[in-house]
Amino acid sequence: FALDHGLSGLEFAAGIPGTLGGAVVMNAGTASGNMAGIIESIRILEPAGAGFKDISVKDLDFGYRNLNLRRGSVIVSADIVLGHSEPETIKEIFDRNLKLKNSTQPVSHASAGCFFKNPAHGMPAGELIEKSGLKGMKINDAMVSEIHANFIVNTGRAECSDVLALMDHIRKTVFEKYHINLEPEVRMKGE
Repeated sequence: FALDHGLSGLEFAAGIPGTLGGAVVMNAGTASGNMAGIIESIRILEPAGAGFKDISVKDLDFGYRNLNLRRGSVIVSADIVLGHSEPETIKEIFDRNLKLKNSTQPVSHASAGCFFKNPAHGMPAGELIEKSGLKGMKINDAMVSEIHANFIVNTGRAECSDVLALMDHIRKTVFEKYHINLEPEVRMKGE
Protein backbone atom coordinates (compact mmCIF):
# COMPACT_ATOMS: atom_id res chain seq x y z
CA PHE A 1 0.00 0.00 0.00
CA ALA A 2 2.75 2.42 0.98
CA LEU A 3 4.70 1.67 -2.18
CA ASP A 4 1.65 2.03 -4.41
CA HIS A 5 0.87 5.41 -2.86
CA GLY A 6 4.42 6.82 -2.71
CA LEU A 7 4.57 6.71 1.10
CA SER A 8 8.09 6.35 2.48
CA GLY A 9 9.24 5.38 5.95
CA LEU A 10 8.41 1.67 6.21
CA GLU A 11 11.21 0.42 3.95
CA PHE A 12 13.19 -0.73 7.00
CA ALA A 13 10.41 -3.25 7.73
CA ALA A 14 10.98 -5.28 4.56
CA GLY A 15 10.51 -8.92 5.51
CA ILE A 16 9.80 -8.36 9.20
CA PRO A 17 6.89 -10.69 10.03
CA GLY A 18 4.13 -9.98 12.51
CA THR A 19 1.28 -7.64 13.25
CA LEU A 20 1.22 -3.87 13.60
CA GLY A 21 0.54 -4.13 17.35
CA GLY A 22 3.40 -6.57 17.78
CA ALA A 23 5.73 -4.37 15.75
CA VAL A 24 4.85 -1.34 17.89
CA VAL A 25 5.15 -3.05 21.30
CA MET A 26 8.49 -4.61 20.28
CA ASN A 27 9.67 -1.44 18.52
CA ALA A 28 10.48 -3.65 15.54
CA GLY A 29 13.27 -2.43 13.38
CA THR A 30 16.61 -2.81 11.72
CA ALA A 31 19.77 -0.74 11.52
CA SER A 32 17.95 1.55 9.07
CA GLY A 33 14.89 2.39 11.18
CA ASN A 34 12.30 1.30 13.71
CA MET A 35 8.66 1.79 14.64
CA ALA A 36 9.47 4.55 17.15
CA GLY A 37 10.63 6.65 14.22
CA ILE A 38 7.26 6.62 12.47
CA ILE A 39 4.68 6.43 15.28
CA GLU A 40 2.58 9.53 15.95
CA SER A 41 0.21 7.97 18.51
CA ILE A 42 -1.33 4.70 19.58
CA ARG A 43 -4.65 3.66 21.03
CA ILE A 44 -4.65 1.00 23.74
CA LEU A 45 -7.30 -0.97 25.56
CA GLU A 46 -6.31 -0.58 29.18
CA PRO A 47 -6.09 -3.59 31.50
CA ALA A 48 -9.13 -5.01 33.25
CA GLY A 49 -11.56 -3.30 30.89
CA ALA A 50 -10.66 0.21 32.06
CA GLY A 51 -11.41 1.54 28.58
CA PHE A 52 -9.51 2.96 25.64
CA LYS A 53 -6.70 5.45 25.90
CA ASP A 54 -4.94 7.44 23.19
CA ILE A 55 -1.23 8.08 23.80
CA SER A 56 0.87 10.56 21.84
CA VAL A 57 4.42 9.64 20.81
CA LYS A 58 5.79 12.27 23.24
CA ASP A 59 4.27 10.21 26.07
CA LEU A 60 5.50 6.84 24.82
CA ASP A 61 8.61 5.26 26.32
CA PHE A 62 10.25 3.40 23.42
CA GLY A 63 13.46 1.48 23.96
CA TYR A 64 15.51 -1.04 22.05
CA ARG A 65 12.99 -3.69 20.94
CA ASN A 66 10.57 -2.48 23.57
CA LEU A 67 7.73 -0.12 24.33
CA ASN A 68 7.02 0.30 28.02
CA LEU A 69 3.28 -0.05 28.51
CA ARG A 70 1.28 -0.99 31.56
CA ARG A 71 1.11 -4.78 31.79
CA GLY A 72 -2.06 -6.11 30.23
CA SER A 73 -2.50 -3.18 27.83
CA VAL A 74 -3.47 -4.10 24.27
CA ILE A 75 -2.53 -1.94 21.30
CA VAL A 76 -5.63 -1.65 19.11
CA SER A 77 -4.40 0.94 16.59
CA ALA A 78 -1.47 3.14 15.72
CA ASP A 79 -1.18 6.34 13.75
CA ILE A 80 2.03 6.43 11.74
CA VAL A 81 3.60 9.28 9.82
CA LEU A 82 5.16 8.55 6.46
CA GLY A 83 6.83 10.89 3.99
CA HIS A 84 6.35 11.16 0.25
CA SER A 85 8.71 9.67 -2.27
CA GLU A 86 8.69 8.22 -5.74
CA PRO A 87 7.38 4.64 -5.77
CA GLU A 88 10.47 3.54 -7.73
CA THR A 89 12.75 4.88 -4.98
CA ILE A 90 10.70 3.20 -2.25
CA LYS A 91 10.73 -0.09 -4.17
CA GLU A 92 14.49 0.08 -4.69
CA ILE A 93 15.16 0.58 -0.96
CA PHE A 94 12.56 -2.04 0.04
CA ASP A 95 13.99 -4.60 -2.41
CA ARG A 96 17.55 -3.90 -1.24
CA ASN A 97 16.54 -4.37 2.42
CA LEU A 98 14.59 -7.55 1.62
CA LYS A 99 17.49 -8.98 -0.41
CA LEU A 100 19.89 -8.28 2.48
CA LYS A 101 17.52 -9.94 4.95
CA ASN A 102 17.05 -12.98 2.71
CA SER A 103 20.80 -13.40 2.22
CA THR A 104 21.83 -13.02 5.88
CA GLN A 105 18.97 -14.61 7.84
CA PRO A 106 17.46 -18.12 7.83
CA VAL A 107 14.16 -17.08 6.26
CA SER A 108 13.46 -20.58 4.90
CA HIS A 109 13.27 -22.10 8.41
CA ALA A 110 10.63 -21.61 11.07
CA SER A 111 11.96 -19.34 13.80
CA ALA A 112 10.89 -16.54 16.11
CA GLY A 113 13.27 -14.09 14.41
CA CYS A 114 16.27 -12.63 16.18
CA PHE A 115 16.22 -14.33 19.54
CA PHE A 116 18.40 -12.10 21.72
CA LYS A 117 18.71 -8.32 22.03
CA ASN A 118 22.06 -6.89 21.03
CA PRO A 119 24.03 -5.74 24.07
CA ALA A 120 24.30 -1.96 24.46
CA HIS A 121 28.06 -2.07 23.78
CA GLY A 122 30.43 -4.37 21.99
CA MET A 123 29.63 -7.26 19.70
CA PRO A 124 26.06 -7.97 18.58
CA ALA A 125 24.33 -11.04 20.00
CA GLY A 126 24.78 -13.11 16.84
CA GLU A 127 28.53 -12.52 16.83
CA LEU A 128 28.83 -13.40 20.53
CA ILE A 129 26.93 -16.64 19.91
CA GLU A 130 28.98 -17.49 16.82
CA LYS A 131 32.32 -16.73 18.52
CA SER A 132 31.20 -18.96 21.38
CA GLY A 133 31.20 -21.84 18.90
CA LEU A 134 27.44 -22.37 18.97
CA LYS A 135 26.47 -22.15 15.28
CA GLY A 136 24.78 -25.43 14.39
CA MET A 137 24.33 -26.46 18.06
CA LYS A 138 21.15 -28.51 18.44
CA ILE A 139 18.85 -29.69 21.16
CA ASN A 140 16.57 -32.18 19.46
CA ASP A 141 15.23 -30.24 16.43
CA ALA A 142 15.93 -26.74 17.80
CA MET A 143 19.18 -25.42 16.29
CA VAL A 144 21.32 -22.30 16.34
CA SER A 145 21.14 -21.23 12.71
CA GLU A 146 24.24 -21.77 10.64
CA ILE A 147 23.33 -18.67 8.61
CA HIS A 148 22.83 -16.21 11.50
CA ALA A 149 23.64 -17.33 15.04
CA ASN A 150 21.01 -15.09 16.66
CA PHE A 151 18.25 -17.27 15.23
CA ILE A 152 17.03 -20.49 16.80
CA VAL A 153 15.44 -22.45 13.97
CA ASN A 154 13.12 -25.44 13.96
CA THR A 155 14.72 -28.12 11.78
CA GLY A 156 11.79 -30.50 12.12
CA ARG A 157 9.71 -31.10 15.20
CA ALA A 158 11.27 -28.85 17.82
CA GLU A 159 9.14 -28.24 20.88
CA CYS A 160 9.05 -25.17 23.07
CA SER A 161 11.06 -27.01 25.73
CA ASP A 162 13.83 -27.65 23.15
CA VAL A 163 13.99 -23.97 22.18
CA LEU A 164 14.04 -22.86 25.83
CA ALA A 165 16.76 -25.39 26.70
CA LEU A 166 18.85 -24.16 23.76
CA MET A 167 18.23 -20.56 24.83
CA ASP A 168 19.50 -21.38 28.33
CA HIS A 169 22.57 -23.14 26.92
CA ILE A 170 23.38 -20.17 24.68
CA ARG A 171 23.02 -17.70 27.53
CA LYS A 172 25.18 -19.80 29.86
CA THR A 173 27.90 -20.34 27.25
CA VAL A 174 28.09 -16.67 26.22
CA PHE A 175 28.14 -15.58 29.86
CA GLU A 176 30.97 -18.00 30.70
CA LYS A 177 33.05 -16.80 27.75
CA TYR A 178 32.29 -13.05 27.67
CA HIS A 179 30.57 -12.24 31.00
CA ILE A 180 27.61 -10.85 29.06
CA ASN A 181 24.08 -11.85 29.98
CA LEU A 182 22.10 -12.06 26.74
CA GLU A 183 18.55 -10.82 27.14
CA PRO A 184 15.88 -12.52 25.02
CA GLU A 185 14.22 -10.30 22.43
CA VAL A 186 11.51 -12.92 22.02
CA ARG A 187 8.72 -12.63 24.55
CA MET A 188 7.59 -15.80 26.26
CA LYS A 189 3.95 -16.48 26.95
CA GLY A 190 3.18 -15.67 30.57
CA GLU A 191 5.89 -13.04 30.98
